[in-house]
Amino acid sequence: MAQSSTAELVRRLFEAYASGGVEASLAFVHPEITWHAPPEWLEERVYRGHDGLRELADFWDQQFEDYRLVLERTIELDDGRVLALLYQRGRISGSDAEVEQEVGYLVCARDGLLSRVDVHFSWAAAMDAAAIEM
Repeated sequence: MAQSSTAELVRRLFEAYASGGVEASLAFVHPEITWHAPPEWLEERVYRGHDGLRELADFWDQQFEDYRLVLERTIELDDGRVLALLYQRGRISGSDAEVEQEVGYLVCARDGLLSRVDVHFSWAAAMDAAAIEM
């Protein structure tokens, strides 16, 4: 898959995740993916491979009910990466507290699959990491 289609790959990944969860989204993910958590993350910092993503999804499922990621925009960067701007939404497990948070993913692809994701807990932090301005 060409670099210019990485944005389409990202869109397809989130569509698959929305309709079928982590298992459906793995079709768009390289088996050797590294998923880098934000600096503020208190759990494991790097999740590796499909099993790592399953572990991460399980963690979120335990913390939230009706957890979802909503892709708002993708920005193709000159170096072949894609910046994905999303909202994560859900209800904290065992409560009525709704959560909505901006998240930004800097995404790389290899062999037509997502191979690295760097997550940031705000769009501003993700744009800073990508060295772009909105």
